[in-house]
Amino acid sequence: IPNESVVSSRGSVTIYVNTSAIDARTDLNSTQKTALKNRILQHLRDNYNDAVGSANVTITNDPSQAGSANRTIQIQPGMDPKRPKSAAWGRWPHKSNTTYVYLGEFMNDSSVNGSFKDADGKWNTTKLGNAIGHTAGHEVGHSFSIGHNHKEGPKRNANDNRSKMTVGTNLNASERANASFKFDNHSKDVLKKNWGKPPCDSTADYDEKVLISHFWDGPLLPDKPDEGGTLDALFLPYAEMPGGYEFGFLGQDTDNGIIDGNPDFDFVYKSSLMMDDTDAEIISFMEDHHEHTSWLLRGSETSPYPGEWFTVNPDNVLLEEFIENPDGDFVARFATMTWPEQGVFITLDSYSFGDESCPYNGFTYGYVPTVPEITGPESGEPGVEYNFTIVSTDPTGLNVFYYIDWGDGEIEEWIGPFPSGVDQIISHIFEEPATYSIRAKAKNTNGGESLWSDDHKIVIIPSVELEIGEIIGGLLGISVEIKNNGSSNATNVISSIILEGGIILIGREISENIGTIEAGSTGAIFDIPVLGFGPVEITITASADGVEEVTRTGRGFVLLFYIIISIP
Repeated sequence: IPNESVVSSRGSVTIYVNTSAIDARTDLNSTQKTALKNRILQHLRDNYNDAVGSANVTITNDPSQAGSANRTIQIQPGMDPKRPKSAAWGRWPHKSNTTYVYLGEFMNDSSVNGSFKDADGKWNTTKLGNAIGHTAGHEVGHSFSIGHNHKEGPKRNANDNRSKMTVGTNLNASERANASFKFDNHSKDVLKKNWGKPPCDSTADYDEKVLISHFWDGPLLPDKPDEGGTLDALFLPYAEMPGGYEFGFLGQDTDNGIIDGNPDFDFVYKSSLMMDDTDAEIISFMEDHHEHTSWLLRGSETSPYPGEWFTVNPDNVLLEEFIENPDGDFVARFATMTWPEQGVFITLDSYSFGDESCPYNGFTYGYVPTVPEITGPESGEPGVEYNFTIVSTDPTGLNVFYYIDWGDGEIEEWIGPFPSGVDQIISHIFEEPATYSIRAKAKNTNGGESLWSDDHKIVIIPSVELEIGEIIGGLLGISVEIKNNGSSNATNVISSIILEGGIILIGREISENIGTIEAGSTGAIFDIPVLGFGPVEITITASADGVEEVTRTGRGFVLLFYIIISIP
């Protein structure tokens, strides 16, 4: 596990707390507001200084540091907008730099706010600051891949405080008000492993073989505190080999390889597995967070295989105790993964809180198609149909469907089925100039769904093609047509003429703003009066917004008001 000096080499992390919602409260005087803000900041400092070292983290509510902060805690004035079904003290949106803590959940809810007041009914800013600071620290921890309820051993009873910093929903108002808990050792390890990285993106790159966690999100029931958004699974490891391993999964790269040396993916560290440390822990699964996860072992620095990866063979995955949940999914309570050569056996139990758990959450394990590859043009014009090639391979050879988001509001919703691994040509027309990001995912005929593809970008640029027509002379001087042969209107068209040589009294150099020339039309006849005498070289130019200047040259002879064009 990195020590403080190693963590420091990645640079200090700044956590900005936006406390402006506290300033807006009318039930707090200025002294209380200052005391409350200070207590929130101090609670956060106590936790993060203890976890990673005070030199490696800055906790501030100074607005001048908001723009450079690595993480932001936004204290919202009201209550959780997901009320009443799944109200929370705070939330971390997946992949976001910002976490939200809802001040109204603490102060406006009469069923809990008594825990933050003194006997005389006045706000106790220490208790209120403890509760808000604890919740804020918990939510920020998620962005560094800290899950719920990690502990050094099994949860023995409801008052087991060892994991209270990460316990989540089951921590009540009174416990939050009196919170002085720190991150446990496991959570500190996770923080140090992921310190300095952007918010964790735990979507797996390697998704041909996946452990899929299923959430049943039906009506909120009193006996289902962990349903809808979180599945807390008991982690039961067993290891025979000496040394240690880290258990986690491959996720999309968040640091361009700066920290872990690999620009293709991150190892998202979830738990350590040491020979003398086989106590149970809790690993949290979150919706849209662990849907496609290639779980693996990585040798720790003290193991016989430092840094080496060990993926799980699908033949060594055992699912047990299947049930059909109300959504019709058959899910398993237990998922056991085995690495025989390393002597490692791990079981995840989705029914980790006994009677308090949602009995309808669970696991499946199967194959899904590979992430689609999209190839095609990277630039084009509005209103033109372009062909794109898309392909995905199903490991078991099943046919695949494609869901394509064209980035312009148009969706191709599960077109197919198509043969696995066979290029498909899909056409699309972009009507407006812009840069569009095209992405796709694949689904096999068994319903196994891939991750989203990388974005394929196409820049749609208006097509303007200016042309200068034949130079025509005559009694009134020079006349020339300016045309737009493109598919888009030419705007701010400017044409000019320069005559070199001869004695020119009128018409030596003239420039004119013609305005807009519609697509496919002659926009203007550029008439230039000329007065002079002698042979001349003629240069005519035309330009428009976003278009390179075009030029046409010729020769002529000026005889007073008459000009003869000799070479068009």
